Amino acid sequence: MEQARRDINPGRLTAQMQQDTHPIQETFRELAAATGGRALRRASDIAAELASIVNDGRAAYTLSFTPDTPADGAYHHLTVKLATRRDITLRYRTGYLYEKEPATLKERFQNAVWRPADFSEIALSATPSTSSSPAAVKLNVAATDLALAQQAGFWMDKLDIFLVQRDDALFHAKIDGQTLGLRLKSSSYEKVLRDGINIDEPVKNLPGSGALRIVVIDENTGRIGTLTLPASSLVKKP
Repeated sequence: MEQARRDINPGRLTAQMQQDTHPIQETFRELAAATGGRALRRASDIAAELASIVNDGRAAYTLSFTPDTPADGAYHHLTVKLATRRDITLRYRTGYLYEKEPATLKERFQNAVWRPADFSEIALSATPSTSSSPAAVKLNVAATDLALAQQAGFWMDKLDIFLVQRDDALFHAKIDGQTLGLRLKSSSYEKVLRDGINIDEPVKNLPGSGALRIVVIDENTGRIGTLTLPASSLVKKP
């Protein structure tokens, strides 16, 4: 029993915890430095630490540049120096990934599924509907962003519509899709140009968390539009 009490000595546990967190602290320091910040250590004088953060914000400048070479998909390091001052410490983003534009439709679709920001080549709006079973999304597609082509007296196009359920960590995605064929008379064509194309999309397997991303592809041009809804918006309120 005495041995057990010695094993749970608070000082020993504290030392062990500090040792275990050393690798994590180094990772945080590297991440902070790479993004132009700094990691703050736990300090007894919190007021002084907060004051230093405020002072940093008073001495900030915005610098930008545009690469003059084609994107190569590689990470590039940045260095910023002051020509006339050596007594100042500079903190800035130390590099950037110069991503190539996706070359194929498959690559563009993968990018549309996973990238944080939405594509805006086709304007989309959506309203979740939780009154039906299963839940559904009322989707509106801006027809003015589509390349409807006139054939044999009709305005024609095909839209590939995908519902992508992504988890919070962006590790997994479940995709359901369908193709919508458009064959519009002139009167219908004028109407959808004005009001957009309205589509009810059922959500077959309601995501418990994460987000639902809607991906619309115009087959005539390859244009892509995406819209992301939080999973919580598809849950029926009690």
